[in-house]
Amino acid sequence: MMTGRDPETGKRTYKFLYAPTAYELREKIDDYLRDRKDGIADEDCAFTRWGEIWFNHHALRKKPATQECYKHTLKLLNQTVLGTKALKKITLFDIEDALRYVYDNYSGSTYSKCRGTLYMMFDTAVAMNKIRMNVMRSVEKLEVKHGEPKKAFSQTEIQRLLDKLKMDKVGLSIIAMILSGVRRQEMLAWDISKGDLAADGS
Repeated sequence: MMTGRDPETGKRTYKFLYAPTAYELREKIDDYLRDRKDGIADEDCAFTRWGEIWFNHHALRKKPATQECYKHTLKLLNQTVLGTKALKKITLFDIEDALRYVYDNYSGSTYSKCRGTLYMMFDTAVAMNKIRMNVMRSVEKLEVKHGEPKKAFSQTEIQRLLDKLKMDKVGLSIIAMILSGVRRQEMLAWDISKGDLAADGS
């Protein structure tokens, strides 16, 4: 079936679909036309769009804190060379360049999260017949950087910080993190209206 024209050459472009029976072929054609309308057909689906689809079908099943982590990771990946590419046209070199950018500019933990997220995204794309193979399987893993061990605040430092904090949104958030021990991303995912806090406020 004709799908349009190549923007560079002006030549017609075609999509070839195969199936054992006419009924199954008709289903494939309907699925393809539906995907193309939604912008997720094989040749049209951008990496950024696939990130949204993957998040809605995978990450939304996770806990709120994990969802926030995935959101941050996808936003970072979209800022790399991958954010300008169609999913089907991403090469091994594109992924290596994107991960090298993350490795050079962010923490080892962020690099590991980006790598893991890409692996899952491409695995899902293979399962959905959007790409033929998961190129992440061929990406050489960079040695994760280990910084100096994090030092906990002393009681004196904590008290000094509490004395300086203002009773505004930021100050109250920091106080909550100090007293409860939750991390920043867990704090962002809190929703008291959904019962994230116990009846006694803990």
